[in-house]
Amino acid sequence: MAPVLDAPSAVARSVDRGHQGWSTASSHPVPTERPGLAGPAADVPDLDRKPEPREPPTTHFRRQAPHRGSKFALYRDLGHDEDLDRQPPGRRGGVKVTVAVLTFRRTGYLAPLVSDLEREIRLLGAGSTARLLVVDNDPDGSGRAALESLSPSVDIACVVEPRPGIAAARNRALLECAEDDVLVFIDDDERPDHGWLHALLATREQHGPVAVSGPVRTVYGGHVDPWVEAGRFVDRSHHDRKRTGDLVTDAATNNLLLDLGTVRRLGLTFDESLRLSGGEDSLFTRQLTRAGGRIVWCAEAWVNDLRPGERTTRRAALRRAYSLANSETVAEVKLAGGGPASLRVRARVLCGGLVRVGAGAASYLVGSGTRRLPWQANGARLVARGLGATSAAVGLRHEYYAAQRSTPRVVGRFSGRRAARSPR
Repeated sequence: MAPVLDAPSAVARSVDRGHQGWSTASSHPVPTERPGLAGPAADVPDLDRKPEPREPPTTHFRRQAPHRGSKFALYRDLGHDEDLDRQPPGRRGGVKVTVAVLTFRRTGYLAPLVSDLEREIRLLGAGSTARLLVVDNDPDGSGRAALESLSPSVDIACVVEPRPGIAAARNRALLECAEDDVLVFIDDDERPDHGWLHALLATREQHGPVAVSGPVRTVYGGHVDPWVEAGRFVDRSHHDRKRTGDLVTDAATNNLLLDLGTVRRLGLTFDESLRLSGGEDSLFTRQLTRAGGRIVWCAEAWVNDLRPGERTTRRAALRRAYSLANSETVAEVKLAGGGPASLRVRARVLCGGLVRVGAGAASYLVGSGTRRLPWQANGARLVARGLGATSAAVGLRHEYYAAQRSTPRVVGRFSGRRAARSPR
C-alpha cells in the first residue's frame, strides 16, 4: 500500500510543495538527475533562481469558431514504413515545439502546471523555440479566465474550443500547431518531473520516431481506500520493464510527443465520435503504427497523475475500470473496420470478456468468504473490465467523460466502419 505523506517527501516536493497530503502509487522515486542524458536535464538548475533577462513573452487569448474541415484518414495497413522514421531529429534548436494542455473546469490545477511547464521550456535552452498552448474545452472560458491572472515567463496561447469532448480539444490543438514541428500533450491534472520535456526531445533526437511516449506515476491526495490499492486499479507496473527506445504499439496522450510532419502527411486526427467515451488516443496511435510509424518509449520522461479523494473511491475505481475496457474495445473494433475482421474482433473480445467476468466473480466470492482483500478487490476489477469489454463487443459505448458535464451514460450501437472524410 502506498504510504500517505504526512510530511514533505521527494514525491510531494516534486509534484507541489503545497500538496503535503499527496501520496504516490508508484515505488519509483522522483529523480533529480537524468541518467544517460546530456544537457540541461542531466543537471537540473536551481529553479528559484530568476531567469535571464529576455524579451517579454506574449500571451494570446482567442475564441474562434470550431474547425469544420478536419480530415479523418482511412485506415491503411502499410506495414513498417522507414520513410516515416526518417525525421529530422537533429537541429533541436530549430524545431518548433508546442506543449499542449487540454482543460475543462479544472482551474485550480492550471497555475502550478503552467509554472512547471515554464520551467521545462526554460530547461531547453535559449536556442529552442517552444511555447505553451492551453485548449479550454469550457465554452464559458473558465480556464482562460484563470490564466489571465498569471504572469508567464514563456510564450503562452489559450484558445476556447466550444465543441464538447476531449477528441475535439485534441483536434483543436493539432489545428493550432499548423506551423509547428512537434506537439507534446500533457493532461491538466498532471505535473511533469524535472527534465521531462528535454527527455522526450532527446529520445526523438536519438531514435527518430514519429512519436515518443513516457511513464505516468499516480499520486493520491489524502487517504486511499485499501480496497482500491489492493485491487491494483491504477497499477502501471507493466511499464517498469520498458527501456528508452523500446517500441510500443499504442500510447495514451497524457504523456506523448508527436511529430506533426508525419501526422499531417497521414492526414490523421482524433476520432470525434469518441469525444465523451475516451479511447481516441489509443485509436489514433494505433492508426499511426498501422500506417508504418514507430512509437518509442522514454523511461526518463515521468509525469505525475494527481488523483484527488473523490476519484479514488470504490465506485469511481470500478466505473473507471469498466470505462477503460469499454473504450479500448471500441477503438479495437473501429480499427478493424467492417466485415469479417470486425466480427472476429467482437467475437474474441466477447469470449474474453465473459471469461473475465466468470473468473472475477469467483475471485470476489472466495475473497469475500476468506476475507482476503486482494482477491475480493481484484475480482471486482476483473468483473468490471469484463463487463466493459463485452458491452462494447455487442455495440454499446459508455460515455465516461459525460460525467464532467452531466452524468455518464451508455449510448446506442456504434459502427465499426472506417471513419469517413469530413466534407469541406
